[in-house]
Amino acid sequence: MNNETAAEILTAFNNWRRGAEIPQPDPTEIGQAIDAAIEALKSPKGDANDFEVKLYALINQHCKAGLKKPELIDKMKYVLRSCEVS
Repeated sequence: MNNETAAEILTAFNNWRRGAEIPQPDPTEIGQAIDAAIEALKSPKGDANDFEVKLYALINQHCKAGLKKPELIDKMKYVLRSCEVS
């Protein structure tokens, strides 16, 4: 299952879980979507969009933790240096 399909299934499931007036998504598909999401999160390599999403999440996490701008910039430089360039 590709990431886009997994995201669609999980979004529908979450909407249903929150009370949307839609049919309950298929439990087997939900499980497969969860498995696909886990694999995508564990994957050491991803496309540029995956990297951007992970970087944004990292920045957001550190901002919420009170990290100051210079520290955040240093952390971003560390992350960028540790990336594999192919």
